[in-house]
Amino acid sequence: MPVFRLGDIVMARVSDPSGAKIDHDHPVIIVTPTSQIAPEAEVRVVVISHSIQKPRPTGHIPMPWSPGRPPVTGLWRECVAKCDWTPAVLCAQLRNRIGITPKGIMDQIYVELIARIAAKKAWESPPAADS
Repeated sequence: MPVFRLGDIVMARVSDPSGAKIDHDHPVIIVTPTSQIAPEAEVRVVVISHSIQKPRPTGHIPMPWSPGRPPVTGLWRECVAKCDWTPAVLCAQLRNRIGITPKGIMDQIYVELIARIAAKKAWESPPAADS
């Protein structure tokens, strides 16, 4: 089994958050720290999709691509990393490393994921009791 790392772009079968049937692999970005990746573990990924909404929603980050598959990302179509689509996938289900995420893009993804986590925590926290 290949050893995967944080920021790798790999292929994986993921479920659609809206419940639509997906019968093909998507490129995904591994956002789990490398030290936590093990063959039997789940890893968190950000799904890359060529389904691009206009205007582009917050958290849909454009990815570098080229029809000739650039050596950095390996992406061959215009696409975005969808920071609102972050499933957990068994490491054993990850296939074919096709590229890596450039540092600047990875930084944007982490800023977006941290903001989403903070917003979720704020939403889920009970209001403070009046004194």
